[in-house]
Amino acid sequence: MARSGRVRILMAVHQPILEAGIRLLIDEEDAFKVVGQAHRKDEVVRLARELVPAIILLRIPMPGLPDLEAVARLTTELSDVPLLLFDLPGKPAMLQALQIGAKGVLSTQATPQLLFKSIRHVHANRVWTGESARGNEALPGNSAHDRRSRVTSDEHPARVAGHRRS
Repeated sequence: MARSGRVRILMAVHQPILEAGIRLLIDEEDAFKVVGQAHRKDEVVRLARELVPAIILLRIPMPGLPDLEAVARLTTELSDVPLLLFDLPGKPAMLQALQIGAKGVLSTQATPQLLFKSIRHVHANRVWTGESARGNEALPGNSAHDRRSRVTSDEHPARVAGHRRS
């Protein structure tokens, strides 16, 4: 992807070390560009309107708001900008966030490659669950196939700790 066509990302991670690390990773990837960083909900809304990002990376919880309340407010106020969330506490919260309107969820334990893959899927208007991408018609966990499906070690390298891929 040409530099001028890079995916514009607004970050709302609100943890300095995590924010700096994610920004360094994203800035090294030619397909993406961090266009701003916010630390409170009002900053997210203001910057999203000013900078017109393609995606908002949002770490939950957000200071001053209960976990899913931030997601509900942001998806209402910024309905045209998909949210990719970090660190939701458990699968029930993940499913609820997706049902409220978030487009994806990702653990801060994910690899850089998984971060990039999730950004690409959310940018393509597909729901990202950290294990797979889905079209908007299905939420994760709703089918027997979802409960039985296995993920590869590429998607969850922690499952093969100590093994290095060549």
